Amino acid sequence: MIDKKAINYYLSFFEVSKDLNEKQFYQFNMAIFEVMFFDKHIESILFEDKLLNILWKSVKHSINASVKGYCDKKNIPYEDMFDIPCQAPCQAPCQAPTQQEKEKEKEKVQVKGKRVMSSIDFNQEILSIPTNELNEKHFSLSKPSLFRDAPSEYLETLERYINSYVDKLEIEININGGNLSKVLKWDDFYLGAYNYEKKYVNFAMTYHAWARRSK
Repeated sequence: MIDKKAINYYLSFFEVSKDLNEKQFYQFNMAIFEVMFFDKHIESILFEDKLLNILWKSVKHSINASVKGYCDKKNIPYEDMFDIPCQAPCQAPCQAPTQQEKEKEKEKVQVKGKRVMSSIDFNQEILSIPTNELNEKHFSLSKPSLFRDAPSEYLETLERYINSYVDKLEIEININGGNLSKVLKWDDFYLGAYNYEKKYVNFAMTYHAWARRSK
């Protein structure tokens, strides 16, 4: 029996979800609670609502650090916290899509207001490049894009790159002295960029430009 009685619910969780409708807000925050109280495995979380999946990625790093930190403190492997295979809270597990559903998904476009997502290409090689070898030049897109319209794999790799950069920067600040609060972290960058209405062709360069302004 897990004896965890409380969790750290960060302001970034609320900031991400406060503009959602009632149903989205409930599903998103319930997933946070289920993972942080070890009712659900973090890798099982999958929403039918694509917006919630995007927002989940922005907080997953913080949630993962929290649950892993608890397990390390208790000296319990994370996988041992679950007696049965985990299931996603918002989508039926172990149910592969039919071929017809796959074709419909390919034809579907996402609309936000009157804005339609278009196909945007990027250098696929970044998906296999080790994090410590990535640099901002790797993240150029085929054309200027809104952050929210960038391909999900591109954003996942960008998150990996930024988190690595932030980790190194915080170590340097701890050694040499400085203000850690001025470090622009992934969650804060994601929130700002997601709602920003300007298109960019390279969001790694955008991050570094914003990070310089935040110092």
